[in-house]
Amino acid sequence: MQIDMILFIIIGIFLILMFLIVYFKDIESNKKMQKYARSIEEQNRQIYKLTQQLTKDTEGEDGLSDELSKEFEEKITLKTQELARSVDNALKHYGENLNALKEEQDRIKVELNKQIQNINLVNSLVFNERQILNLFNSGKNEEQIAQELGLNLSEVQFILKMHNL
Repeated sequence: MQIDMILFIIIGIFLILMFLIVYFKDIESNKKMQKYARSIEEQNRQIYKLTQQLTKDTEGEDGLSDELSKEFEEKITLKTQELARSVDNALKHYGENLNALKEEQDRIKVELNKQIQNINLVNSLVFNERQILNLFNSGKNEEQIAQELGLNLSEVQFILKMHNL
């Protein structure tokens, strides 16, 4: 019973550690996303200021205004595309990190399930051993014990030999 409790505590600690890792990775990703959002906001402010400046500079100059307007639009389009690619790459990286974390969690779940099955197998063996010893001490022979517990005769004999009975 002590071993079971220790194993469950270890598994619990392991699960808590995995949760903390995912939590801190999420915080880190959120910080990166906020950084990108601030960068986009700053670019939008600069575009707005440039638009206002261009409007002031080009008032009254119609021919020059159209030429500057086209050049300005091209620059804005290039900057916007550059920012969009940057944000898109960041989102892809974020998605890849989430997928990697999910795969790691799935792998850990499988591993924990295997460990739990091993614990259950050990508990079953210990329980069978106790029953065999109790029935033997109560005066039953090997064949009767095997038949009553639904075990192989060789299992019963093995456990009794282990205890020198």
